[in-house]
Amino acid sequence: MPVRIALRGLILMSVDQDEKNPAKGTITARLIDGSASLDRAVAASIARYKDRKKPHEDFDHCMLMHQGHHKHQGAIQVFDGTNDEAGPRALVDGENIDISIDDQNENYVSTEPSYDKFMPKLRKIAANANLTEPGEINSDFVGHTVRINRGVVRVRDVGDWDAGSTMIPAKYRNEEDHEAVFQPAKVRFLNAKVFGYVATECVIDVEDATSVTIGAPGRAGHTYSGQPMASRRAAEDTVEILITNYAPQQSIALPWTLHYRWMFEAAGFNDPMSMAGEELDQLKAFGTDYDSESWICESEIFLAPDEMGYPFPYRIPSMWRVPLGDLSYNDEFNLPVELKLKTDKPAIVLSDPGDPVRCPMGDLSPGK
Repeated sequence: MPVRIALRGLILMSVDQDEKNPAKGTITARLIDGSASLDRAVAASIARYKDRKKPHEDFDHCMLMHQGHHKHQGAIQVFDGTNDEAGPRALVDGENIDISIDDQNENYVSTEPSYDKFMPKLRKIAANANLTEPGEINSDFVGHTVRINRGVVRVRDVGDWDAGSTMIPAKYRNEEDHEAVFQPAKVRFLNAKVFGYVATECVIDVEDATSVTIGAPGRAGHTYSGQPMASRRAAEDTVEILITNYAPQQSIALPWTLHYRWMFEAAGFNDPMSMAGEELDQLKAFGTDYDSESWICESEIFLAPDEMGYPFPYRIPSMWRVPLGDLSYNDEFNLPVELKLKTDKPAIVLSDPGDPVRCPMGDLSPGK
């Protein structure tokens, strides 16, 4: 029985493989929640401008709006062929989850090449930025922890951008953007010399399970085993699990993710670096021109008052204007000399209401 677990949103992954005892390997997904830090930063910024001129007329309201935009909520959905109409269940404060595949299964913890290629490695980013080594995990930035005892981890999706969307300010929608579609787009991590496509969803595949049990750590959970008939949400004899950590959607598509600093803080990095310099200056100019109120409020929350922080991903128009080419209506078919048919792994079909913008993920696996 296949079990497929999809994880989407602001999640810090750790893949711990035990070469001497593979059955003891663990995959840990920490759902990031910087609410406490966020609330302090917003209160401090509003107080800082209480008796002096504010950065813009709607500053206080703008700060409160952006405060709400960064309140992440963890959720879980499970489909086993009996519950097609089930929606996501929001995780309650402090709720942690263990997902246990039966002990007879030998799909021990490992990663596919896509994980190593696209999952941002926080230790490597930190080394590029000359940050000190992290300490212990900072639970103040972790809302929920999910642990899985089996499975092969792969990246299923990378960061994308709706290049033709009206949620992009009009001045940044050129004639060529009218042809643009929702497509992968690269990012750059500020002051870290890291550039490319980054994971926004990973999947854990278990091919030959007999059951999967989901519950709170140390307590009896609910066991799922799939159904002999396929449904709209799950293939026959299959269990699919979707875990998300999303923030509310915004009316403007923002090409930066300043709250990624919470990933570093959750990972135990406690010595922020100065983000000041030419790269930040250029991003400031772009951000102010792109949407001044949003850039001011976001930078007040995550960079003020001294521009200290951690590398975060952003993109500029050249990164999202990637021509895909036209659909051809006069292309003759030429059979290759050797036709190789490859069977890909089944798609994840779990519902995702609204398909919100997904935050980049990150990895803190030992030695990576």
